[in-house]
Amino acid sequence: MTPGARKEVVSATEITLEFSAAMTVDEYESKADAVKGQLRAKLGCYEPFCLLAVQVTAGSVTLTVVATDRAPNSQVHSAAESMKTADLPALSAALGITLNQLPTVSPVRANRNPNPNPNPNPNPNPNPNPNPNPNPTLTQP
Repeated sequence: MTPGARKEVVSATEITLEFSAAMTVDEYESKADAVKGQLRAKLGCYEPFCLLAVQVTAGSVTLTVVATDRAPNSQVHSAAESMKTADLPALSAALGITLNQLPTVSPVRANRNPNPNPNPNPNPNPNPNPNPNPNPTLTQP
């Protein structure tokens, strides 16, 4: 940890969805970034408050998606629940992959994780000098 950084425990909601997709692992790997982007959009899961992890299992490719959200007023759970009853072709199109079936959604799990604060200084300006001109011109009366 960097000097001045601190660890704090944050509460988060963890949602796990499981999708069965009609593709190979290699096909998924070639589309992984796009699929993750679509999942983020559908779930409303955006960093830094929401982390998204996708684990891929071979066979009829199974995507296990874990969204860990610590955002206040999170909508991730309701978004995940709505996917369980979505139109399969529409959800497939939205994610950019062919799904074999609608996802299963595990019960919400409360999660308390240590969260290292990488920036202990809330001032985004790394220059402590409030004068933006590094070479001020002095004028005399």
